[in-house]
Amino acid sequence: MRIFKTKTFNKFMRKERLTDKQLIVATSEIEKGLFEGDLGGGVLKKRLAAHGRGKSSSFRSIVAFRCDDRTIFMYGYPKNTVKRSGKEIEDNELREFKEFAKVLLSIDLAKLPVNSKSLIEVKSDE
Repeated sequence: MRIFKTKTFNKFMRKERLTDKQLIVATSEIEKGLFEGDLGGGVLKKRLAAHGRGKSSSFRSIVAFRCDDRTIFMYGYPKNTVKRSGKEIEDNELREFKEFAKVLLSIDLAKLPVNSKSLIEVKSDE
């Protein structure tokens, strides 16, 4: 299983002091079926714990996932983020995540723009 993060997600990680090790653990949990929501189209919602806090009061991530192949952390946000509609994720945002995931999951792994300015591979030797 290869793990990636988008440039946007990497910025979020730095701001919130999340580590690549946390993404590796989260991916392992996803592989075991431990995630908060299957949003369809290969898009999952997964909790991430903040430093010194539990997962339930911390962060959520939107992940593109293909079993036994790749996990791509696309977007992250604090748990208490609620939009005007009362939702964490608007319908149009979910459509965009699904479209983005479709592209990211359909590209041959050898052709993914890895370690470019847009997609960074997470290495297990942090």
